[in-house]
Amino acid sequence: MSVENKNKVKKRIFLFLSLVFILFISLLNPVDWKSFNGSDVHQNMMTKLDSMSFETTEGDTQLSVGWAKSNITPDFPVTLVGYQPRGPHENIHDSVYLSVMCFNNNKEETFVVTGDLLMFPPHVKNRLELELPKIGVNLDQFYFSATHTHTSFGGWDNRKLGRFILGKYDPEVVELLVKKTLETIVKAQKNKAPASIGFKKLYTPYVENRVDGLKGKTDDYLRVLKIKKETGEVGVLLSYAAHPTLISMKLLSLSSDYPGLLVKKLEEGNHGVDFSMFCAGMVGSLRPNEKALDKKKN
Repeated sequence: MSVENKNKVKKRIFLFLSLVFILFISLLNPVDWKSFNGSDVHQNMMTKLDSMSFETTEGDTQLSVGWAKSNITPDFPVTLVGYQPRGPHENIHDSVYLSVMCFNNNKEETFVVTGDLLMFPPHVKNRLELELPKIGVNLDQFYFSATHTHTSFGGWDNRKLGRFILGKYDPEVVELLVKKTLETIVKAQKNKAPASIGFKKLYTPYVENRVDGLKGKTDDYLRVLKIKKETGEVGVLLSYAAHPTLISMKLLSLSSDYPGLLVKKLEEGNHGVDFSMFCAGMVGSLRPNEKALDKKKN
C-alpha cells in the first residue's frame, strides 16, 4: 500500500473514532434524582385522572374474572435473546408460557396479556389488531406485558434494529404467538366467574442497582393482585422489578427464568393459588441480588 493510501486509511480511522467519541460524550448525562411528583407530566396525569367520570348504576357492576395459560415453547429451533442473539437454542431448561386475565364489570371487558418473553412483540400486537375483531374484541381492551426473561426466544421483529437485537426474523414464531394469544384469550373469556379483588405489596429486598451497586436506588416490593372467584378459585398477578437474569448467558437453554419458577411454585405448592401470571416491574437498572438470595437460603 502506498504512503498516500495509508494516510487516507489513517484519516478515515481517526474520523470514525472521533465520531464514536463525540457520540459517546453526547450520550453521557448525570442521573436526575429529581422527584417525579410535581413535574408537568405528573400534574397533567393527575388532572386527567381527576377529570375521569365513571357513571354506574347501583348493582350493575359485578366484577367477573377469567384466566387462562398456554404453553408457547416452540417445537422448532429458535434464536435466544436477552444478552444478544445467541440461538438457536440447544435445549429447554423450562417451558415458556403466555397468560391472560380477563376482567368484566358488565359494562366493559379488559384483558391483561403477558408472556415469557423479553418484551411483548410489537409485530405480534399489530397482527392481533387485525385478528381480535374476529373473536369479538379489539386492541383498545388490552394491556400487553412480558416477564422480560433474558433467556426466551426472538425472531419476532422484521425491522432492521429488531433483526440486529433479536436475530433473524422467523414468521413461524410470529404465527405461533398470534395463534396462542388468540386461543388463550378465548379460554380466559369462557371461564369468567364473579370475583372479588385485592392488592398487596410485599417487602422483598433481593434487588440491587447494577449501575450503582447497593448504593443505588431500588424497588424492593413484590406487588400482588389477588383475585378470588365465587367458585373458590384463586388467581394472582405478580410484578417485580429485577431483571430475570439468573440463567447464565453461556447456556443455550430456553427458560422463563425466576418469573416462571415463581408462578410454578405458587400453583404447585400448598399456597391456595390456582393460577398465577407475572408482569415485569420497573426493571430499568435493577437485577437480582444473588448474595442476598443465597443468604436467605442459608
